Amino acid sequence: MGEDEGADSESEPTLTDETETKVLADTRVDFQTWMKHANSEFRSFGSQISGFSSQISEFSLNSPDYRKARVWLFVVLTTLSVWVILWSLLSVVFSIWLTIIGVPFDWSFELAYIFAAIISFYPITRVYSYCTNNRDFSITSDILADYDPFVVRHLFQLPKGDAPFSLTMKAMLVDFVGGWTLLLIFFFGFGVNPGDVAASAIDLQPVLFFSIIALAIAAPVVEELLFRGLVQDFFGEVYPKWIAIFITATIFGLIHLNPFSVINAFWGGLVYGYVRYETGSLWPSIFLHSMWNLHIVILLFTYFA
Repeated sequence: MGEDEGADSESEPTLTDETETKVLADTRVDFQTWMKHANSEFRSFGSQISGFSSQISEFSLNSPDYRKARVWLFVVLTTLSVWVILWSLLSVVFSIWLTIIGVPFDWSFELAYIFAAIISFYPITRVYSYCTNNRDFSITSDILADYDPFVVRHLFQLPKGDAPFSLTMKAMLVDFVGGWTLLLIFFFGFGVNPGDVAASAIDLQPVLFFSIIALAIAAPVVEELLFRGLVQDFFGEVYPKWIAIFITATIFGLIHLNPFSVINAFWGGLVYGYVRYETGSLWPSIFLHSMWNLHIVILLFTYFA
């Protein structure tokens, strides 16, 4: 019995070795077969890359599928160009030049802002003219080469609709009540000094006349032309009425940066946008914008005096 058990124990490794050898033989992959499989995988991957490359080469931003994206592109680039390059950088350049030629420093920035506002009228009306005559908002090299006098007449036409004067007066009441409600919440809710906040938001100059020209005339005309004219009308091409008004008011508020201005600019943007849609003219929104800025300028001069 002992010898048989020893013989069995000695034969077990031999059986195991044979089993492992058989398994390895069954699972062994021929090199040529593996190469064929690898080549097939590489060809499949190459065809995917080729298809992706062809899609990239065929991509066109002027495709009808990207019309909404082009509207956003026009709005963002035009707004940033006018607000940052013309109203900010160009105002600084003009103010330095005016100071060099002898204009008092206290007056130079307001005058520079007025000059920059007048110049910004050109690119806004050019872009609006181009997109009016190219309703697909295609991007070409002729964006600033197109000017249509109809655009200016359309934007600055007399108000239409039923009782536009009554609507404008009601809108002014809503603008002032809502605007001051938001300001009072901001001031008393956060314990902020109105004078300190206003001083950081509005750069008043010692001469009241120049501040009124800059903030109550030049700013409302150009800002309404840009936002309630170009921006809101462009969004109106791809969004329903209230969505276009809301998006425009949001951009109008955020572009002011200062919390004091953001709150009121957003609220005012909603009111001005609605009036612009109802009357078909920029004049009511310009008037409302001007009245708000004018009374703020006068109040701040009285406060600081």
